[in-house]
Amino acid sequence: MVRLAIVMIVFMFGASGSAHADLQGQYETFLETTIWPKARAAGVSRATFDRAMGQKRLNTDIPGLVRPGQSTPQRIRQAEFSAPARYFNENNVGAIVSQGRRLAAQHASTLSALERRYGVPGRIILAIWGRESAFGRVDIPHDAFQVLGTKAFMSTRPELFQGELVAALAMVERGMATPDQMKSSWAGALGQP
Repeated sequence: MVRLAIVMIVFMFGASGSAHADLQGQYETFLETTIWPKARAAGVSRATFDRAMGQKRLNTDIPGLVRPGQSTPQRIRQAEFSAPARYFNENNVGAIVSQGRRLAAQHASTLSALERRYGVPGRIILAIWGRESAFGRVDIPHDAFQVLGTKAFMSTRPELFQGELVAALAMVERGMATPDQMKSSWAGALGQP
């Protein structure tokens, strides 16, 4: 009985490992046959593509993925959609407002110029900047190319993330950042809003 249980456990882990290896193989094929042609058409060199994507592994822990054979994504845990009351709680918003007032005074001329150019009120820009990134203080820890690549391959909106991935590759090609500098949230958000 114990031997049977051990054999079953080994089989389960082996099957799981081979399923992940197969998924990784599909991902690598996807990068070569779908993303590389789009990146090349956008002016990305093979060297840049390989530097950014060459050693990337799928991150199957990202919320909202649609695995092959599934019809619905994993549950998405984005705070502003699942618990807006916590996302916009008074203490959090109060700190943002206080900091926002200081920054409004400090950056008044820049905000005014942006408002004239784009028609977006400076207070709205500050509100989004504060809520989304704590005015640039939020840690953005994920490898952007791993996140964007994974989401381009197996998200509910692959076309969106394919475009975002190619745009990120083009940024590296133009020397705007190195692949190591490109960090994102688990949802693929990059940099300042």
